[in-house]
Amino acid sequence: MKTHVWVTVVLAATSSNLLADRSHADDRSIYNRTGAEIRLSLRPTAPGAPALKSPSLGHNEKWAVDLSHQRYEVKIENPEGESEDAGTISFENPRQNVVNLVKQQTKITIPRRDPETGQITYEVKTNNIYRFIYGSEDVDQNGLRFGITFVAVPRGIQLTQIHPNMPSNRCRAPDGRILALDPGDTIVTMNGQGVQGLNGMLKAIADSPRTLEFQVIDRRTGRLLDLTTELAW
Repeated sequence: MKTHVWVTVVLAATSSNLLADRSHADDRSIYNRTGAEIRLSLRPTAPGAPALKSPSLGHNEKWAVDLSHQRYEVKIENPEGESEDAGTISFENPRQNVVNLVKQQTKITIPRRDPETGQITYEVKTNNIYRFIYGSEDVDQNGLRFGITFVAVPRGIQLTQIHPNMPSNRCRAPDGRILALDPGDTIVTMNGQGVQGLNGMLKAIADSPRTLEFQVIDRRTGRLLDLTTELAW
């Protein structure tokens, strides 16, 4: 397990080359990870291509759609009919055939002065920022929430890959150190519960609040460490 000092934190990053020798050019899909029911409208940036609209997608539901390898401008619509721009996504790389749509909120405090009394009041404005995290059908998408790929072992799950710039690289120890997980480390509990098999791990990550508490056996020392991290969404 490595010790890092982080100055800035990247909340989400694309995970490229997850499968080095397989192409999924005919299997493209978008997962709704925003926590709300939404519809997606996709407008291709290339001239002449038709626009597409998804069915209603609940949390963690997938839209499998025949998208060509190009960029799309995305609008998100909620059940009340309100829509927001969500930037662009691209399926130009056939190994990045799955997109996770996630939402982050930013709050800005705006001071306002009453011209008559001079009294200052503060308005808090909430903005939604949408991000697209690329993956593959062969890599569980909830694992990308943590930034790990893993296999089941008798005591829990063993990490086989740590994705860069993800929560698995910025775990906090009780003494304040920032640690990065390593392939070969074994996670045995998450949020106070034992991890049983792949399905147990996937459910634990999916059900976890943003702050994840877990115990991991360091592959180098064999020590059991108590760590926390902030999940990507």
